[in-house]
Amino acid sequence: MKLGKTLRTFIVSLTVAFLLAIVLGGNQYQQTTASTTRALLSESYPVKVLRAEEGIPIYVRIEGQDETIWRGNVTVSESDITADNSGTTYHMSDPTGLGALDEASNHEQRFPYYVTDTYGALFLSSIAGEESQGASGWMYRVDYYSPSVGAGDFILNGTTPPDPPHEEVLCYYGAWTDLPLKATVDKTEVDVGENFAATVEVYSDATHEWSPCEGATVHADQDYTTDSSGDVTISVDHDVTLHVFAEKAGYIRSDKIEVTVTPAPVTYILTLAVKGNGSTNPSVGSPYYAGTTVEISAASAQGWEFDSWSGDVANSSSSSTTVTMDANKTVTAKFVQIPSVYTLTVTCKPSRGGSVTLSPTAEGKQYKAGTSVELSAIPAEGYTFGGWSGDLSGSSNLANITVDSNKSIIADFVSPTPKKPASFSASNLNISPKQVQPNQQVNISINITNSGGKAGSYEAVLYTNGQMEDSQTVSISPGSTQTVVFGITKAIPDTYAISLGGQQAQFNVIGNQVSDKGLDTGSMIAIVVIAGLIAALVLVFRRIKSKA
Repeated sequence: MKLGKTLRTFIVSLTVAFLLAIVLGGNQYQQTTASTTRALLSESYPVKVLRAEEGIPIYVRIEGQDETIWRGNVTVSESDITADNSGTTYHMSDPTGLGALDEASNHEQRFPYYVTDTYGALFLSSIAGEESQGASGWMYRVDYYSPSVGAGDFILNGTTPPDPPHEEVLCYYGAWTDLPLKATVDKTEVDVGENFAATVEVYSDATHEWSPCEGATVHADQDYTTDSSGDVTISVDHDVTLHVFAEKAGYIRSDKIEVTVTPAPVTYILTLAVKGNGSTNPSVGSPYYAGTTVEISAASAQGWEFDSWSGDVANSSSSSTTVTMDANKTVTAKFVQIPSVYTLTVTCKPSRGGSVTLSPTAEGKQYKAGTSVELSAIPAEGYTFGGWSGDLSGSSNLANITVDSNKSIIADFVSPTPKKPASFSASNLNISPKQVQPNQQVNISINITNSGGKAGSYEAVLYTNGQMEDSQTVSISPGSTQTVVFGITKAIPDTYAISLGGQQAQFNVIGNQVSDKGLDTGSMIAIVVIAGLIAALVLVFRRIKSKA
């Protein structure tokens, strides 16, 4: 009987509060209440209604006394809600918070809910069989904010506060003063035995901000209690899918976070080593998941070169290769020292005189120590090979040298000196004898020398008293001397000047001197001719005289 009296008092108070809210309503704001508790306290807040959208997607979460009844995404447009007590159907042309609950229940196909219109408006009294009791009952929040209007009057993306767009409608069983919790984790996928952190925060209706929540229970594989920073560290020793959430007495249960705990993958250690002087990439070994193909490479130090890999690699002779991690493996990169390298420098003098080929050839003419190189000198046109100088000697155009240090070789090419033309000079003009009787022969000789580079012809012209007496043409080889001889006679006693080859001399003809041998043949002939002429003249005169 006492309980019935209390219930009647509660109903009368609620009715009075509802009527007061209607009477106090103005044109700009609707003065309504969000819950039975607020109605009892006669509290009201201004609510601004904006233009609603059609087909609002929203996340709905329904937290019962001991567990989450349902959570998921729905799309809300207009709704038809039937009051269970009266059977009256209310059409809501806008998407509302109560319409979101109806969609979440799949129009009560998923779970039942109970609303009444006893007090002139729809009132939510039960969800999934959990009924309001005393000051505790079904409340709702939008984006964690506690609206000041009923869920049937809250237009999604229309009513403020909170500011749209609205993302979540939370229906919860509890007291008006209960505050929501929020749990977050730093990882949603972890290995068995791997730590991950969960943080719990509480929402403030005064500041509308979140702050750490100490003493909250975090449910995972077991229960954990948050510290003063709202944190807990969780480690699970078996593979499982967890739904982590937080609870605390007098607070609204947090949403669940799915964390997948999987067995730690099998790993193998790759150990890399170096023999010789060089490096590898990666430089040191490390664990890799089973089946991983690891790319490795080797780089030699200066004066060294890569030789091969030892160990289980795809290509042991290539400096870049791969390793398949199906077991722990050790791989060694082997480097060998490069023999000393020397430079063979070859110069042609003059540079246009010819060229030199090398066998074998080498890049930059750098040869490993001890290499034997054949050199072949090839003269250019107009040149001849003169010989080798520098670190090689000899005159053969084919030569060999062993490169056991830096070598510098010069190939000398010679250009033949052009031959000078014939050049003549006369010397040793000689007259013999220099004194003769009339018509006695005088021999005149002179030496002609060719000091030029080519053979040539020389015309020797003999002049007597300035008149050309005789000439001879002779051919003389370069560097040779030839004697030219003239023989002349003079009948008239006189001194005769001789000029030959640019040289002068003279001889004398003496008229009164008789030779020991008597008259020569010429003189005898002259006397006979003269005597004959005289006889002829005598005969002519006689004939002329006889005719007279």
